Amino acid sequence: MPRTFFIQKIGAQMSDIIKVDNLNFTYPETTTPILKNVSLTIRQNTFTTIIGENGSGKSTLAKILIGINQPDSGRVTVSGYELSDDNLKKIRCEVGIVFQNPDSQFVGATVKDDVAFGLENHLVPHDQMDSIIERVLKLVGMWEYRDRQPEALSGGQKQRVAIACAIAYDPEILILDEASSMLDPRGRTDLLKLISNLKTQTSMTILSVTHNLTEALASDYIYLLTEGQIKGSGQPTDLFTNRKLISENHLELPFILKLDQQLKEAGIPIEDQYFSEEQLIDYLWKLSLKM
Repeated sequence: MPRTFFIQKIGAQMSDIIKVDNLNFTYPETTTPILKNVSLTIRQNTFTTIIGENGSGKSTLAKILIGINQPDSGRVTVSGYELSDDNLKKIRCEVGIVFQNPDSQFVGATVKDDVAFGLENHLVPHDQMDSIIERVLKLVGMWEYRDRQPEALSGGQKQRVAIACAIAYDPEILILDEASSMLDPRGRTDLLKLISNLKTQTSMTILSVTHNLTEALASDYIYLLTEGQIKGSGQPTDLFTNRKLISENHLELPFILKLDQQLKEAGIPIEDQYFSEEQLIDYLWKLSLKM
């Protein structure tokens, strides 16, 4: 459903929807910068992941993109608007964000009320709300829970509702800030499937910041942030085959890649690099039939 209730941007759509140039940031209570000359570009309609250890500056960067933190220096452009006090409201109309603790985002008595609350804040006409609420809750698989109290939901279900609230006003960008860190393995798997569905069923640009490298396997592009600096970037196939880069930045390879490596070391003829368990299992099954 196209938006008709926000200030329209001037000009054509751009291929680069987020641009960060020489960004620096230091928290007032410290003297050590948390972000140091960070530069990156995120393409429109892509799924990009920023990975790094806890404390690397990932969440700080995410909060700068929506104006919660103000950088010391550098230039940030989001959805065609340069980050400034004058443009902050416009930027927040184009960006939805989901944090690691969904409980902090709930204010309504029911799931449906929570989605409606966000729409009201974005001045969506009331006669459009019911159809929007139904659409986004069905998209995240939570329509049947619309009358439930948020506190009665599981962690994974809460994050689905938080995502529904974030995308209800049809933003161009969805930011996931460690959104899976409080979920169990099944919840993380379900969240990744939901992200994949959003990527194929919507035109949103998705940016995920996480310390979990398994989550980054499905992304189109990855930035590695270490001690506030970009230490590497590329497609998953490029970044995760650079074992020296992964080791130097104290990151642990996803299980599927470690298994792939161990199988090769054991002499099993695996010619390609497999980035999903399904692909590797299918290959091994076909290989076993030839033996």
